[in-house]
Amino acid sequence: MDEAAAKMRMEINSKPEELDVLDRKIMQLEIEIEAIKREKDEKKLTALRKELANIQENRDSIYTQWKSEKDVVDNIQTIKDEIDQFKQDAEIA
Repeated sequence: MDEAAAKMRMEINSKPEELDVLDRKIMQLEIEIEAIKREKDEKKLTALRKELANIQENRDSIYTQWKSEKDVVDNIQTIKDEIDQFKQDAEIA
């Protein structure tokens, strides 16, 4: 049971794979944009910047949702821990 709980906790605290994929895509586009700047291809540069902005917006939206959900789970865990502590205190008293 402890192993399953530990695995679940790790999954909750880990960044979702979708965010990792988007972060890598953002990094890739930023590198590509820097390379295109040197080539002075304004048309391609504009297209890449637009794609980057769209992906960043999508990533920010997903991150905000994940962070909100994670905060709720963290709050629930804190409350559970407090309840457990109260139970232990009550047993001692």
